[in-house]
Amino acid sequence: MLSAHAQLSDKGYYRIQNVNTKRWMSLSDNTSTGVDNVSMTADCGALVTKRIWEDVVADPGSIFFIEKLADSSIRPNTIEANVSGQGTSIKELINYTLLITKVGSAYRAWQQEKGQPVMLCDQTAEDYDVSSVITTGDNYAWNITPVDASTNYFGVKPTVTVGGKKYAALFTGYPYTLAEGMKAYYINKVDEARGVAVYKELTGVIPAKTPVLVECVSDNVKDNLVTPVINSAAIPADNAATGIYFCLGDKWTAHYNSTKFDATTMRVLAVSAAGKLAATTATDNLSTVAIKEKDASGQRKTITAIPANSWYLKVSASAPKELTLMSADEYATGITHVSNSTDKHTYDVYTLQGVQVKKNAASLDNLPQGIYIVNGKKVVIK
Repeated sequence: MLSAHAQLSDKGYYRIQNVNTKRWMSLSDNTSTGVDNVSMTADCGALVTKRIWEDVVADPGSIFFIEKLADSSIRPNTIEANVSGQGTSIKELINYTLLITKVGSAYRAWQQEKGQPVMLCDQTAEDYDVSSVITTGDNYAWNITPVDASTNYFGVKPTVTVGGKKYAALFTGYPYTLAEGMKAYYINKVDEARGVAVYKELTGVIPAKTPVLVECVSDNVKDNLVTPVINSAAIPADNAATGIYFCLGDKWTAHYNSTKFDATTMRVLAVSAAGKLAATTATDNLSTVAIKEKDASGQRKTITAIPANSWYLKVSASAPKELTLMSADEYATGITHVSNSTDKHTYDVYTLQGVQVKKNAASLDNLPQGIYIVNGKKVVIK
């Protein structure tokens, strides 16, 4: 599936796959208990390993930025490197950079302070789709392959379809560009009084650590290619969304890092009852994840959580359950999107020329598409 393994460059984006287990690393947490200097082991449970390619290809956590710091004289064909992703790095997790040694066509990632070297290993060679990295065992050979646009690509999996267009909420720790036909927007304002969230388009390099609404080309992940780049643009100062890197609950490694969804104060990407692109309280695209706390029977409790590498909007407790997403241009004109059939109020409707077309109407049914003045506000009927 993947291309031949090239020599590591001074810095670049890579995926890391275990030679024996065929599982890829994914950085899924930013916590660790560090290195145990007595047993010379390290808590690497933040590094989940995944076998199913369809899960890996759309996972930003599977992409690592590897930067060579220096050649190492400890062993031949060895470099000291900083390995980072998801807003953190291996050094931040275990307080050590990695030594990466090329052995044949594969690599070993390790460190040594005293005694025997500590190797990063996949936990088990058994036929599990998901496991995690440990520092003991025999599964220490890894293929490190550059991210590309052909076989080792990263793409966006859309979660929402509106008007034939496909959308996804995306949050990554690296800057990137999008394939032709794709678009990226960020939310720059939430107007609870009007029941809208306003977006602006981003072009060129999408800044690292910026929550975005991605308009995709199709349902096919490979059509929605994302290309990580080295140099980032500035994060928009008026960004109104909160990005989430992690959604992990693993009793085997005791790594729990998730953000519980609170329908009172959070809104997430969805389709409104009127069929519009919106931020709502709908939970269809959210995740169910285990947490540390146990129930009365001793089982781990679960919560509904924001998915990894996604985002949400913070709102007040009095905010409407649905916030229609609209462009900054629409918002500036005072236009509001209104459903023809869901509102139960009465309406006085005028054309933009001041001609009254409805008075005390029970609904907006049968109005031709266009822009009207409804109860004193501009609205668009679609």
